[in-house]
Amino acid sequence: MFVLDKLYQPKLRNVIVSTAAYVFAFMVILPQMSFIVEQASQLTITPDSDLFYNFDRLMYIRRLYNKAGIEAYVMTRFTYDLLWPIIYTFFTVSTLGYFGQYMERTKVLSLVYALPIGAVVFDVFENSFCSIFFMEMGPHFLGYLAVLFSGLKWLMVFGMMVAQCVLLILYVIKKIKTSIA
Repeated sequence: MFVLDKLYQPKLRNVIVSTAAYVFAFMVILPQMSFIVEQASQLTITPDSDLFYNFDRLMYIRRLYNKAGIEAYVMTRFTYDLLWPIIYTFFTVSTLGYFGQYMERTKVLSLVYALPIGAVVFDVFENSFCSIFFMEMGPHFLGYLAVLFSGLKWLMVFGMMVAQCVLLILYVIKKIKTSIA
């Protein structure tokens, strides 16, 4: 009935694989990508280092970056930052599907299931527009769009995290009730 139900199959194997990939990417690859940008730009600041940023902040960061820093930033946006949203989406989809397997498929759950898809789309838009803006290849409004998409992405990411926690708690309660009965 709901289109996304096919994507959210409750498979423990997917949860294990996606969690391992998520932890590895977060603990190993992400610091390496940050190091590459820091070495090239001689700065520890990126738009990603701010949870929410505005256009003035984005413009400020762009002015701070040297040519090598911008090139490194763009390279990481079109390599790792294309891979990272796929990894966290796989992680989120597999955990939501697994922990939500006992939940009735309602419109609310369908909206929750749509959050990772929206987050990955807005993340890719943010990274793309930031990169074009940093390379000064497009008009300034792309910087404003990057800011907008960043905010939307983070709202969806926070929603996903809350949903994961709620569904995990409900899953554990269901398992405890089942084992007691």
